[in-house]
Amino acid sequence: MAHRILDLTQSFTPGMFTWPGDPVFSIDAVPDSGGFHINTLRFSDHGGTHIGTAAHFDPTGADVARLRPEQLIVPGICLDVHEHCEKNPEYLLQIDDILAWENQFGVIPSHHVVLIATGWDRFWRSPQQYFGEQNQPTFPGIASETMGWLVQNRRVTSVGIDTAGIDGSAGRELAANRILLQENRYHLENLAHLTKLPPRAFKLYIGALPIPGATGSPCRVLAHWED
Repeated sequence: MAHRILDLTQSFTPGMFTWPGDPVFSIDAVPDSGGFHINTLRFSDHGGTHIGTAAHFDPTGADVARLRPEQLIVPGICLDVHEHCEKNPEYLLQIDDILAWENQFGVIPSHHVVLIATGWDRFWRSPQQYFGEQNQPTFPGIASETMGWLVQNRRVTSVGIDTAGIDGSAGRELAANRILLQENRYHLENLAHLTKLPPRAFKLYIGALPIPGATGSPCRVLAHWED
């Protein structure tokens, strides 16, 4: 039996996509550092591949430091809707997509992470294609009704996506995010290579930084499964 490991993380590089208004990523060498080579890093806690917590919308909600270790090593399933997104760049995941997946692979177990593979990560190196125009963003996501259904009926731990945000550009008032980020759940955004995942039976390892007060954290996300 072969073990497979897939890195779902986008590299941090100067000029990479950042949400409009957020700090852009930079890395600068520290001069005269006593013979060591060190750098100063500057980035948003929601930059690049990252995790977002309840504190992102609710100042009394859990911050990233309050996530328990067992929340960061979790089973996952993957819904591949990249064909829908090729036809409609603002496609929002529907409940029917989930039911079709379940007809083939079984009911989504509780306390799983649901990953949505849109194929949008192929535009990562072109921020304008990845996000769209600043005043007219264009990228896929998940419908708020679908998010509510997942939370209520499947008790998901998290939802992750390979776009700039789980709401998509057609989402209104970040409703899907607000529904998810309650009861100490979290989101994963700007993921990579989701179309290479199996549909089920994999485990995610999420390397979030325990920074008190941070509403999110850039993180390394790895998937592991056995063939």
